[in-house]
Amino acid sequence: MKAILQLTRIAFGFFAATVIAPFAVHFLSRLLPWQPEVPYTSFREFLTIASVDWLFFTEALALPALIAILVAEIFKLRSAAFYILAGAAIGLLFTGWLRSISHSLDLSGTPAQGAVEGGIVLFAGALGALAYWRFAGKFSGMWRER
Repeated sequence: MKAILQLTRIAFGFFAATVIAPFAVHFLSRLLPWQPEVPYTSFREFLTIASVDWLFFTEALALPALIAILVAEIFKLRSAAFYILAGAAIGLLFTGWLRSISHSLDLSGTPAQGAVEGGIVLFAGALGALAYWRFAGKFSGMWRER
């Protein structure tokens, strides 16, 4: 029963992390002066774009996040610092992956702009990991205790 409860917490935590991280990236990147303005004509259009962003983030981050979750469950790591660092590391991996496919994305800017955008993704990864910790991470490994 404890294992089922922890699996439910993991699912809700992963969902929360994959909703919060793209929202943070989208919101914070709109504050940058060199980003083009994205006008939304309707709420339906915004939801469509947000859904595609969520699917993209979830697909790209599933494997690294599940590896971090598995490590935390095996070693009973419940510290928020572990999850924040793991989320930032996953954000760093995601930033590198975006840079490797930059021929199809508009990521060509000055090095300072790239550093700021990378910092936003790192922060979003840490924020998403903190959301995961809130739901499931602080109970990591408890399902094995008697």
